[in-house]
Formats: sequence, C-alpha cells, structure tokens
Amino acid sequence: AYVNLFYACNTCNRRKREFWPTPGQWRAGIFVPNPAAHVMVNHLKFKGTQVEAKSRAGRFTEEKLDLNSPAVIRIRQWIVTSISLASSKIADAETQQKRVAAKLKKRPNDARLKKLMLELDRLAAEAEDVLRTVMAA
Repeated sequence: AYVNLFYACNTCNRRKREFWPTPGQWRAGIFVPNPAAHVMVNHLKFKGTQVEAKSRAGRFTEEKLDLNSPAVIRIRQWIVTSISLASSKIADAETQQKRVAAKLKKRPNDARLKKLMLELDRLAAEAEDVLRTVMAA
C-alpha cells in the first residue's frame, strides 16, 4: 500500500516529488497537509489570488509547491476573471429572458420575440458552458 498518495494537480505532484515527512518532520510541522486528513484553512487560505500560509506546514507547502509563483497567480487571476465574466453574462441573459418572456405573454405570436428568446437561451447556455469549463480547470 502507498502512504504517499493523495490528489494533487500534476504540477504540484512534480514539485512534491518523493517527499514524505519523517516522524521528526511531522512533529515539527514540515509536511504537505492532506486535504482528506487536515482542516486546510488551519494551514492555507486564499487571500485574493495568493495563497496565505497559516501554519508551519502551510509555509512549507507554499514554498515546496511554489503556490504563489507569478505563473500560478496569473492562472488564478484568469480563472477569477473568467468566472466573473461568465456569471455576469448569465445574469444579463436571464434578465433579458425575463423581459422578453413578459412581452411574449402580451404578444404570444410575435415571431421576432420568439426568435430573440431562442437567441437568449442559446447565449445563456453558452455562458454556462464557459463557466463549467473554467470551473473544471
């Protein structure tokens, strides 16, 4: 059985490599916290797009996995911006859908409004797909 296995992205796995703490390192807080066995907020938390260490293990992890490298921070910034933009587009489409739906109640045979409603449905679905893609990244 492997005792050194828990989920991490490929980059973090490469940075962690073969490291597994000795009993002395465990006692000294020199280990990478396991999200399944530790309360992560006691060790690491996000402050904006940067990771803030809250313990010695958190500091060790942040340094060992290079969690605040400029490249990683740029990726987090891209993800946050993408989520914000997609969420905004979804909200805009939903607002427009409500307006068009109200007009359609008054004019149920208006082909132009029906076409607009279909386009809004398509745009909302497209924005939701973008959001799901970003969240999975």
